[in-house]
Amino acid sequence: MVHTNATRLMILDSLLSKRDAVAALYAQGLAGLEGVRAPSPGRGEERRSWFVYVVRLGAGIDRDATIARLAERGIASKAYLPCIHLFPHLRELGYREGQFPVAEAAAADSLALPFFPALSEAQVARVCEELTAAIRSGS
Repeated sequence: MVHTNATRLMILDSLLSKRDAVAALYAQGLAGLEGVRAPSPGRGEERRSWFVYVVRLGAGIDRDATIARLAERGIASKAYLPCIHLFPHLRELGYREGQFPVAEAAAADSLALPFFPALSEAQVARVCEELTAAIRSGS
């Protein structure tokens, strides 16, 4: 099947709309969860592509332990946003920990949650519930 540019744009708009809907479900489900900062939906006319949904965990919440607790509950999540300057090939150029503290802090507390366009409302609700439980059990 040959797609015209107009068809491609309609497919893209549909995909982005589905991703917007999943991101909105996460924003709603995580609202008010202490220690979790959800990403901004965008400003004004901006539209995010939402290829990933990353939250930032607050001080005192062990991200790696939270990932492990989520895995025990059947929820796949992962550390996200590595510090590029700490990759081995860049360390060889003299980069080291402490040079970019804001980036390093973001890398230490960023957590990618399951995210794909067909994620259902019930699935997002379960992820939010399990994240809440995982955080509370680690306190």
